[in-house]
Amino acid sequence: MGETGVTSGRGQGSTVLPVAAAAMVVVVVIVVTTLLNSGGAADGFDLRTSQTIPSGHAADAVIHVGDTVRGSGAVVRAPDGTRRFCPPVATVEGQTCPLGLALTGPGVRKLGTRHSATITGVYRGDAISVTDVRPYRPPGHPQGHDVVPCTAPDGGWPDGTVDMTAAQRYQAGHPGDVVVLAILRPSKAAAVAYVVTAGDPTATGDALTRAYGKRLCVVQSRFSAQQITAAKTLITSHVGRDLADVNNGGGPTIDSHGNVEIEATVPVVTDAFAKAVDAQPAKLVQLTVWLRPTG
Repeated sequence: MGETGVTSGRGQGSTVLPVAAAAMVVVVVIVVTTLLNSGGAADGFDLRTSQTIPSGHAADAVIHVGDTVRGSGAVVRAPDGTRRFCPPVATVEGQTCPLGLALTGPGVRKLGTRHSATITGVYRGDAISVTDVRPYRPPGHPQGHDVVPCTAPDGGWPDGTVDMTAAQRYQAGHPGDVVVLAILRPSKAAAVAYVVTAGDPTATGDALTRAYGKRLCVVQSRFSAQQITAAKTLITSHVGRDLADVNNGGGPTIDSHGNVEIEATVPVVTDAFAKAVDAQPAKLVQLTVWLRPTG
């Protein structure tokens, strides 16, 4: 990924704008990284600890009847006293649990009066036979820890705020050049205008340096504009209201290291959907999956 100036990152501390990414400050050298449509142990992915499932590993998240699975979500008691396990999806037509699975087995007794939980059990297709129940602890989202892919200026990234108007104006005039805009926060006090370009970032960095000075980082996306568009189209085409459908998705956006990605949330991953996702460039698509196998 080529760079020209400053930082990258889309952690919760960063602010992603509905446009392209930020520019850089000084002159930057561009390095293009080619990604293969494959994943493997060498890429560091671990199904047990990763918060998202990247393309190249979607097949690892497929569940089948009889698999031991784990997920976190709301637990709803039906009028007949049975419990349903609900993925974190928007309410549909006034329903409190528009999608969900019945909870069965002796492990249900461990639920007590819980309204949300992390549940482990055997997947039965329309139910989960519960073997373990634990409190649900949402992942933390520390701010001010974005990783900047550009080299920091002498003295580090300046403190202060960033107005992205100039970057947005540039993107509007060069829609084919800018992929993503974001405000990155390498510390709680610092903010950097971050711009990801489809091609060589030099011209974009030169154009925006006057507006942002040292608060600028411009890098070249490791994915082509065509690859990004194709991945977004794939996710959009799978949006629906079933457990195996995408609840929401879109992009492009960036992760906490400034890498471009297409996000999607889906309750469960099927073989067919996994095959389509894994056909995309590795790590371009990032799935947030409600129910996944434990191993």
